[in-house]
Amino acid sequence: MKEEWNTIDAFMADNLTQFQPYAYYDKHMDCIRVKILNCSVTETRMSKMFTLLKSNGDSALAGSHVGFTIKGVAHLFASLGLSLNGVHNVANILNEIVKKMPHSVVKKVAEEFVPVVKRKNLTVDFDGQLERKAA
Repeated sequence: MKEEWNTIDAFMADNLTQFQPYAYYDKHMDCIRVKILNCSVTETRMSKMFTLLKSNGDSALAGSHVGFTIKGVAHLFASLGLSLNGVHNVANILNEIVKKMPHSVVKKVAEEFVPVVKRKNLTVDFDGQLERKAA
């Protein structure tokens, strides 16, 4: 063991990568998962399509939405005329959903997350992706 790893903080700083916001397609569950901040969350199902992730804990972020899941992606993309291949920008996906399905939950998720996923330039790579990759 390296001498400079005399504390767990030193070891972690040397061996773990910093959290990066991510978006990925979970092929087995047919959903897109997006997480903006690294924290424990409570998932709240908002509709058949959307689940929101709310931050837990005592921090200033407690209760804030820090991510979401889009369920039924294969059917959704077919109805939107989008391909389940290639790389898609998450902001564009949300905007397409709002155009075709302007429900209140869809609008709420888009209003809250489009600016963030645009700024973070989050994309989903559908080509052969089986596990989460940092965006």
